[in-house]
Amino acid sequence: MEWLTGGFASATSAPSGALVLLRARSPSTGDVLAPLEVLEYVVVHELCHLRIPNHSKRFWTLVERWRPGWRDERDWLRKYGPELLAFRPAR
Repeated sequence: MEWLTGGFASATSAPSGALVLLRARSPSTGDVLAPLEVLEYVVVHELCHLRIPNHSKRFWTLVERWRPGWRDERDWLRKYGPELLAFRPAR
């Protein structure tokens, strides 16, 4: 997991922003309804932000390295994501 922490020896020596970023993206009920491949893409996407905090070419190159084919998963999320966010389970 060295690529994840940027070579830091442990989570405690990683920049504080990296730990905050992990907490910033909380899974919702809708996330759980997405196909596993899409969930894996979301996880890789968020983890890549630990190294690169923006959506630059470098960021997408890193996503591609760890998740080839991510564009199909991103497209699925763009198409069905609003429905997932609107989903409210019956009580």
